[in-house]
Amino acid sequence: MKYLIRTIGILILTLVVSCQIFDKSENRLIKEYYNPKSSMKVIVFEKLGNATVNNSIQASIQWYDYELTNEDIGNVFVADKIEGKKSVDSILIPNWIDNETVEFIHSNSIRTFKTENRFENNLGKVRIEYKINE
Repeated sequence: MKYLIRTIGILILTLVVSCQIFDKSENRLIKEYYNPKSSMKVIVFEKLGNATVNNSIQASIQWYDYELTNEDIGNVFVADKIEGKKSVDSILIPNWIDNETVEFIHSNSIRTFKTENRFENNLGKVRIEYKINE
């Protein structure tokens, strides 16, 4: 009986470690886009998945000197790409129209989960427009 319990325990431990089920996702910076005043920026990044979650393309609007961490999630945009399509660098391109308006140009080869139209923090308000690039 002890042998069976030990064997099952080792199998479960091996499964958890090999699948990285409990690992935190790592963020990979793609590019930062500053508004004309350079007071805020859009951070576009890829959140790396694991055995249960796909990689995703995310965007956050933050103050100009904010540094991306692995705990960050996209506060205005989250999507994942359809396999075999465009590279992650060209899936989402933010374009600041002015200091309070940014246009997100994104590929039609993605599945969006979060698309905020407004963002507000202590620096101000930002309106977000979306355009699909075929």
